[in-house]
Amino acid sequence: MSMESRKTDHIPELSPHYSETHSDDQLGGNTYRMDPLLELELAKVRLAQTEKEIELERLRQKGREHYNQVMADKAMTYESTSVVDVPPRKDWVTMMFRALDLPKKEIIRFDGNPMNYWSFIRNFEDCFDESIGFR
Repeated sequence: MSMESRKTDHIPELSPHYSETHSDDQLGGNTYRMDPLLELELAKVRLAQTEKEIELERLRQKGREHYNQVMADKAMTYESTSVVDVPPRKDWVTMMFRALDLPKKEIIRFDGNPMNYWSFIRNFEDCFDESIGFR
């Protein structure tokens, strides 16, 4: 974040000559002497302001990292409960279209003939047994 975009109170720069007394000739007739205690207080305020800005930026960074981690966790824990694996951001129309577009399984009905029994069992296991958790 740039310094221009922050709204902070302006704290004046510290004078490099705070303890000097200037003569009237140097300052055009005005006597200038910066109080050392005032200069010290200004330095303390600037230091506190800088520390707060550092802490604020650290908290912003921590917030961004937390948000990114939450989004990554959501993406990793998403599990589709449908036959068609549709990402979480897809709309239901796309999901229905994909489900309708799947090839249909041929279901063999058992007709009572012992010769067709094993074909029926294999077909049943392929279509239903795994999907409802018998194994």
